[in-house]
Amino acid sequence: MAQKPLLTPTVLLIRGAGGLLLLFLILTLLKQAHLAPVAHWSWWAVTAPLWGLWALLVVLFVGGVLWALLVALLRKTPQA
Repeated sequence: MAQKPLLTPTVLLIRGAGGLLLLFLILTLLKQAHLAPVAHWSWWAVTAPLWGLWALLVVLFVGGVLWALLVALLRKTPQA
């Protein structure tokens, strides 16, 4: 009996990246063909599938670090 391929995090990441790349290619083609509504979008919006997930992860990471620092500082504050 053949084994089913494992869905490791790497495999899931590659599959997800493929979907985002496909979305980017579709949006690029629509913008280049001047088809509404994508024709009027900024290039930032069209390329968002390439960088948007990473930007979200960075924002969440920085927010988590700032939150942890704030909690640590509040715990150190002496209470009267």
